[in-house]
Amino acid sequence: MSTKAATTEMLRRRRDIPEEEVEQLVERAALLQERDQQATEARATEAEIAAVAAELDIEPRYVEQAIATWREEAKAQPLFPPSERILARRKTMIRAVLVSCALGLAALAGLAWLIL
Repeated sequence: MSTKAATTEMLRRRRDIPEEEVEQLVERAALLQERDQQATEARATEAEIAAVAAELDIEPRYVEQAIATWREEAKAQPLFPPSERILARRKTMIRAVLVSCALGLAALAGLAWLIL
């Protein structure tokens, strides 16, 4: 039995997952696994980095310092940074809220003027 078939069967046995969602969940899991494998394959090991640095006559302590700095910077970055599209949508929503508030205040001022 293939891994995909075994995963599909395992999900079908679960009571918390509707039958009609199983295939989509298997496809999503396969994509996530493929993305993770591609990210792992695209990484250089510390030994590979050290070998390249040695060829360039860079001392190992500087390589270690560069790796440590890179790790600290990676920790500081959000896991899933917002895309430009999400940021643009957020700005548009803020503008819409501000315009709505301004119009509401103008309407209240006009209503107050009429009443007084």
